[in-house]
Amino acid sequence: MFALADGFYYVVELIQAAIANNATYIDIQTRKDAVTFSYVGGGFSQEELGELFEFLFASKDDLDIADIRQLALGINALIKSEPSMIVIESGKGTLESTSRIEIRSDDTVHIGRPTRALDGTFIRAQDMNRAKLG
Repeated sequence: MFALADGFYYVVELIQAAIANNATYIDIQTRKDAVTFSYVGGGFSQEELGELFEFLFASKDDLDIADIRQLALGINALIKSEPSMIVIESGKGTLESTSRIEIRSDDTVHIGRPTRALDGTFIRAQDMNRAKLG
C-alpha cells in the first residue's frame, strides 16, 4: 500500500487537490474522531471518483489529472486512520454533475448521486482513529 511519510499529511494532499481543482474557498472542520473538508469550485466526475485509487500512481507530470491524483493520495492516507466511512460528494453545480461515493471500513464502495446539487467537493471521515496516522 502506498503511504505518505506522515499520515497527517492527508490534509496537505486534500488542500493541494482543492487548489488544483480550482477551489475558491476551503473549509476544514475537525473533531476528535472525524474530519470534514469542503471547498467551493471545481468538482470531480462520477467516473473520476469511481476510479479514484487508479490515480494513486499516476505521473506527477500529468497536470490534467493533478487534482484527482492529489485527492486519491489524501483519501488513501486518510484510510490509514481506519474510519468507519469516508463520504465524498462532488459536483459542478447541477444534480446531474454531482456524484457521491461512500468508502466503508468493510471495503465496500458505493457510488451514486446525492439528493442535492453541489458546486465543489465535500469529504467527511467519521469514527477515525487518529493514533493510526502517526
